[in-house]
Amino acid sequence: MLKLRITLVLFYLLGEGLAFVTHPPAFTLTSSSRLQSASISTEHYYNLEELEDKETCTTEIFLRSDKSLQVGKTDGPLYVNAAGSWSQEADGTFRMTLKRWYNAGRTPASKTDIGEFQFEVERLFVGEVTTVGGIAAVSGSMHHIDGDIDREVGFFNLIDTSAVRTKN
Repeated sequence: MLKLRITLVLFYLLGEGLAFVTHPPAFTLTSSSRLQSASISTEHYYNLEELEDKETCTTEIFLRSDKSLQVGKTDGPLYVNAAGSWSQEADGTFRMTLKRWYNAGRTPASKTDIGEFQFEVERLFVGEVTTVGGIAAVSGSMHHIDGDIDREVGFFNLIDTSAVRTKN
């Protein structure tokens, strides 16, 4: 019985010791497997998905070659006007500024009503450009800029939809 216990303990210790023996790697990376930074295509349509707090909305964006952008349909709050610009830095970082103007309020019904007014919301989108299934995509963080205060308020995805639009 003692021999059996000693044998079992030795097998256990040998088994545990094998965990520390170095093994050759199952695969190796070569220089051809490096990731290359993708670039954004201009004169293309993109879907901008904004994820802020618990709210999500999708807006159509057209990135122009002059670094301006055109804002299209949205399933989010309806804006009165929108404008923005975009850039891609040498390191591949994508930046987009988007300002939207909204109308709110109503015609005053009493002296305490504020009435109709317009306000603007500006967001800075900063992300990394990648290629997913041959389609350019950007993922990153969404910032609210108010004077000198830069506050991260959510996340975003920007996906090239031009190929889908031409098929339909």
